[in-house]
Amino acid sequence: MIDRAIAAVAADQHGVVTRAQLRGLGLSDGGIDHRVRLGRLHAVFRAVFSPSPVVGDAGRTLAAVLTIGEDAALSHRSAGELRGYEPPASARFDVTNPRHGHQRECIRVHRAPLQPWEREVVEGIPVTSAARTLGDLALTERPRTVERAIERSIHLGEFDLRAIDRLDRRRRAALERVLATATPGTTVTRADAEEHFLAVVRAQGLPAPVLNDPFVLPDGTEIRIDAHFRSERVAVELDGRTHRTPWAQRRDAHRDRQLLLAGLAPVRFPYADIAGCGTELARLLGRAAG
Repeated sequence: MIDRAIAAVAADQHGVVTRAQLRGLGLSDGGIDHRVRLGRLHAVFRAVFSPSPVVGDAGRTLAAVLTIGEDAALSHRSAGELRGYEPPASARFDVTNPRHGHQRECIRVHRAPLQPWEREVVEGIPVTSAARTLGDLALTERPRTVERAIERSIHLGEFDLRAIDRLDRRRRAALERVLATATPGTTVTRADAEEHFLAVVRAQGLPAPVLNDPFVLPDGTEIRIDAHFRSERVAVELDGRTHRTPWAQRRDAHRDRQLLLAGLAPVRFPYADIAGCGTELARLLGRAAG
């Protein structure tokens, strides 16, 4: 009976359960430790267990938060990863706790106040709000990393200037410094897309383009062309998901008009289309060269 109750609690929490919850089900500390020795419970982090010997990524993430405290929240790079603002974070979990900041195993604890509105639950895991996550990243990460996180938050519909205005002075000021110099649309990591595109170019026997080529538009805006075929005067843009927002589409349309005024032919390939763009690209370059 007790094992079914434990399994029911764990099922709602990505497979993990805390010592406090086990006590609430009627188990003593001795009973909990006895189940661990028998292999009926498995320690994930201190005071957090699982009925299963295998715990998924979500379970370990939730366990990292639960082991720090009931008021804790996933934060910084780990929060950015959960929210989709960041690529996978390091093996260490970032957790913010307003009460204490003792480091635990592979958990980096940040001791800082958390307002009620700065703590949310995403996919069953307590995590800092969108604005607080961006504020934390602005204090700890490079500006380009923060720009990328901002643009992804916009794409996901989570960017809220009013919430940013409610942040504490340090986080708000750090974010404002990044926003003051940000160039939207240029921060998504394109390394993989560029490698795939160059592979297509080589397979077609085409001339190599200049990647991320600095260029000044007729209106004075400084940009970087993703792949510039200078001799053919073709400017290829490799578009990720952030280019789908109405804001990005208006910006891209203006940029393409400016490139045309500069005498270049603008061409856009979404990331998903790069693998099959070879024939079309060869024809475009051939036409431009002719």
